[in-house]
Amino acid sequence: MSYRAWGVRGRHPAPREPTMISMTFTTETRDQIAAALVAHAADPRVLVRVGFVKGRISKSDYPAAIAALIRVWPADFDGFCRASFSDLVGTIIWRAMAIYDMAAGRGLQADLAGRLGVGTEDAYAYVRQLTYATDRNLTAYNSATRSHSGGRWTSAVQAVVDGTTIRAGYGERAMFEDFGGSEYGIMLGVGLVLPVADAIDDEGTATIIARPSSLFLSPVCDVEPLDRADEEALDMLVA
Repeated sequence: MSYRAWGVRGRHPAPREPTMISMTFTTETRDQIAAALVAHAADPRVLVRVGFVKGRISKSDYPAAIAALIRVWPADFDGFCRASFSDLVGTIIWRAMAIYDMAAGRGLQADLAGRLGVGTEDAYAYVRQLTYATDRNLTAYNSATRSHSGGRWTSAVQAVVDGTTIRAGYGERAMFEDFGGSEYGIMLGVGLVLPVADAIDDEGTATIIARPSSLFLSPVCDVEPLDRADEEALDMLVA
């Protein structure tokens, strides 16, 4: 992402250049996207951090408008639909589909990235935004350090993202999901995870399996093309 040169008065940077997210999906997935956008248009998990609150986006970028466009998107000769969306629209599509999967009992393992044909990255700021209002003591991720160039999940959140299996005694399952009583409970309360899956043996010991959603990820933007000057400089280096 890049910014244009500062304005003449030097007070504010010009608006950010739009970046694109390219997607490739089947006609079946296309129909699911349209349905997801309609069903979850007003869900706060779709709208947070994308400009809806402050009204900084156009009406054409609202979920219902996107759904109308997606619904009639033509497939190529091989049966796949290919489209490039702004980063804002691509993010809205991703989140709506993640929630659509959750409603059907599917989580992170449903390979939403593969079905949409996109690359992904960890959605650190997004997860923090959703959990902070509920419990400010939950630290979703650690910032960059000398040994890490980017952020990383805290151990508690990473265990959820990994779908960790936990052994628990009788009665501990309820505590595990109790809203506000554990990290998982907080994330369940804000809709980031599905209810845990478990099995109880004859001795009353439960095997609890964390079930994260695809909301822990975000689609990545396409690599921005080189401008002419950058291409010439690269040609000189490899010549």
